[in-house]
Amino acid sequence: MKQDLSHIIRDIFKSSGYKIMNSSGADLIVEKDGLRTYVKFGSNPDRLKIYDFSTCINDGAGLYVSTERVSMDLVEYAKSLRLILWDREELAFQIGEAVLTDMEGGNVDLELSEPNDTQRPDNDIWQTAVPEPIQTPAATPIEPAVSNVLDLRSAPLNVSKDKAITIAKPHVSGMQDVVLKFVPFWKYSYSVHSEHQFRSKVIEISGEGGGMLNALNGSNESMNIPQIQEQVSVPDDHYDVKMPITKQEDAYDDILRQIIEDNTKDARFNNTAGEAIISEHKRFKPAKKDIELNIDLIYLPVWEAKGKKSSVEINGYSAEILLNPVDDDVEFV
Repeated sequence: MKQDLSHIIRDIFKSSGYKIMNSSGADLIVEKDGLRTYVKFGSNPDRLKIYDFSTCINDGAGLYVSTERVSMDLVEYAKSLRLILWDREELAFQIGEAVLTDMEGGNVDLELSEPNDTQRPDNDIWQTAVPEPIQTPAATPIEPAVSNVLDLRSAPLNVSKDKAITIAKPHVSGMQDVVLKFVPFWKYSYSVHSEHQFRSKVIEISGEGGGMLNALNGSNESMNIPQIQEQVSVPDDHYDVKMPITKQEDAYDDILRQIIEDNTKDARFNNTAGEAIISEHKRFKPAKKDIELNIDLIYLPVWEAKGKKSSVEINGYSAEILLNPVDDDVEFV
């Protein structure tokens, strides 16, 4: 995969007028207008990997291309070392822009702006200031200064408006506006255990699971939101909190019916009567008393990027593009 990515990036830089060279300390070197940039490909970067790469660069800038999402803390740390860091979304955007430009017959114009001219930390500072690498959340933490705290049981807002615009650009033409909305979901978890006797056989049904039932349109989603907080930070006053349409008791009944359907077993039994084989088909399903169901109303931050003819919605917690509209007012691409 690394080799395929290298070919794609090489083609993009070539189309933008860059000279491509091989390097022993990086995966490749690109040069244009006297500016040399060392390019490194990797996944799951941390501060140690970024720092090690920066020490290989003496006569130009550096570009670290990651196939995974990274935190803004890591992006800022890379800037402090005069490095550019492309994460998964930025990489997808750059590739998408290049492909669309090429399809339209235009010239790909990829310009690498050099990061802020900040002194690199010396080795002593590095040894004392850098903690052990830690696991970062799937989404990029919010970038701008937070000015409002909303009393709302919600998943945290991890994606800034600028980041949402970057993610949406390859998918929406003629972007006109990007709005933040908080969408209500009935978050649920369940366990089921049921036993059924059929003649000499015991049929056991057991399992557990969970999901999210959209409280606006009733769609059942499999998204996982493990982090819920009682307050959520928002960048400004421009947001919309949607009120749930589906009531808790209705949501409970809908989810219960779905659990029963998903955990219903079909079984076939063969019996003999003389020389004849008699086949019987039975269905076994758990009763309501066999199911323990917990349900809770939470909100999910969603960025909606509106184009001239269509829109795209982005999960503000995980930075994923939503495949199903969360609101009946949305017209997807």
